[in-house]
Order: sequence, then structure tokens, then C-alpha cells
Amino acid sequence: MEPARSTGNFNRRITVADSNNIVAILDMNTVNSEYQIFEKDYLVKYQAVLEDLKITVGLFGLAQAPWPDTNALMSESATMAEIAKIRTQGQKISLGLYVAADNGPWQYESEVVLQNQGGSETHVPILVPFLSSNETLLVGGNFKLGVRVEPKWNQPLKANDYLIIKGTWRQVVSFSKKKDDDVDALAARIAAIELALEGRLINLPDNTVLGRNEGVGTVQVLAKAALLENNCLLSPRSGSTPFNANTWLPASFAAVLWLDNNSGHLNLPATITFGVLLQFDPLFKTNLTGKYRIQTFNTGNRYWDRGEFNSAWGNWQERAYRQ
Repeated sequence: MEPARSTGNFNRRITVADSNNIVAILDMNTVNSEYQIFEKDYLVKYQAVLEDLKITVGLFGLAQAPWPDTNALMSESATMAEIAKIRTQGQKISLGLYVAADNGPWQYESEVVLQNQGGSETHVPILVPFLSSNETLLVGGNFKLGVRVEPKWNQPLKANDYLIIKGTWRQVVSFSKKKDDDVDALAARIAAIELALEGRLINLPDNTVLGRNEGVGTVQVLAKAALLENNCLLSPRSGSTPFNANTWLPASFAAVLWLDNNSGHLNLPATITFGVLLQFDPLFKTNLTGKYRIQTFNTGNRYWDRGEFNSAWGNWQERAYRQ
């Protein structure tokens, strides 16, 4: 996409209603909201500058400073000292300048001292006053500028007082296509995977398997005892403990190797001395009606399968053995 170039201005009147509040004068986040829809598919870069900032001052409610007591015979330094004394003694207000990024807190930047200059409007250039005339201030796409009349000398704005903050800005918004094979993004994904698997797949103790506890989103080491359900251990099993294939409730997929020497063949397809039972439960722990499970059983060269519907198991059907 071609870069987007734009300019704009702002004009905000500050009155007694705004006393002691930080008033947002410029919010580039709002200005750039129209470009944010492109950030899904593009890397969007904002280059903005503040070109002009000035104040129209109307502080008629403040007492006008008297004329300095000077004469032609005074030295330049003495004259300036008298002027500075008048400025110090006269009523004035402090206008604080604040900046912020994104939705972060306001940060105090600088101060502008303003006085009644004789009963008429005056105009003060204040390009964030650490820049001189004809310079610009480089700001980001998330830049915010605010002002506040500070309660510094207990001289708040009066009913007819006002300050008008004006300025102009310009910016260039550039777009670059995101790369699917971006090295940094790929490295971040690999790091995330390594973090998720850290300690999960190495140094496994004996007699453990990998699995996931219900409600936990990472792979974990589970002891085989944790997989015991209805007296059925999902591993090699032997002995005479009764086993009922109809009520076996494993997770969505499970298997049992049966080695019970002909004892307790409950709901198995034949009297056998060993075999492998597999159960598939694709709708395990759901609230859907008409749930089903499938079981297969094989021993030696014989193979059976059956299905369940609405909690009722069908008959075992012996099939030709699949090599």
C-alpha cells in the first residue's frame, strides 16, 4: 500500500470550567483510528510531527502588572531587573503541559507562565517550549498532549478569562506487508512452545505417561494410577479383578491389555486368556443425546467389534482378522 499523508489542526478553548483539570488538546490515537483496521494484515508505522503550538491569552480577571520604574539613565541590567521584579510581583497563572502515550497516565512536561498584558489578547508561541521557532517536534502515532491551569499561585481563571490553544500537525502513515515467515515471529512461537513443554517431556520418571488433566491446557506427566477408572488400568492388566466392558468409562480413547487367565470375562466376546480391548468415545462428557461408543477386541488371530447407542451395547460381531 502507498503511504498515507495527512495534516490537521486543533483549537481548544480553556475557561474557568476547566480549572484544575488536564484537558486533552491533541490525541493522535483518535486521529489514527481509521488506520487501525489495517494492523491485522500490515505493519503500520506512524511518523508524526507537531509543527505549531501557540496560546491566545485573555486573562482579564488578573490584575495588570504595573509599569516598571525605569529611566533612561539606568543601565541595561538595572532596567531588566526592574522588569523582572514587576513580572514576579504581578498576578499570573501557570499553564502546565502534559504528554501521554496510548492510554497511559499523563506525565508533566513543562510550564508556561502567563499574565495580563494590558487588557487585550496576546499570543504566545509555545512549541512545547523547549523548541525554537521554525522547528518541529517529532511525536508518535500514540501521542497525546494536554494542558492544565495549575493551582500554583492561587490565581484560577475568572469568569471572563480564557486561553485558546492552537496548533497544527502532519504525519505519514506507512504500511508494510506482514511476512508469514517472519524470523522474529517464528522465534517467538518456538519460544512459547518450548516454555509450554519445559519440564514436560524430559526427565520423565518410570511408570508414567503423558496426558492432560481435565481443564488444564498443557501437556503433563501423569502417573498410571491416575488413569484408573472402574478398576480398569489403561496399561498391561492381570489378575482376577472383575472387569465389565459395558461400564468401562475411560477418556475419549483408551486401551487395555487383558491378561487374566480366564477369570472375570464380563461382557467380552469370548472366553480367552488374553486380548486387547480398544474403546473410542468421540462424544465423551458432552450433553448431546444419542451418544455412541465403539469397542474392538482382538486376541490371537480373532477380531470382534461392536457399537453402543443410547447407553445400550450391541452384540459383538466377529470379523475376519486384519493383518
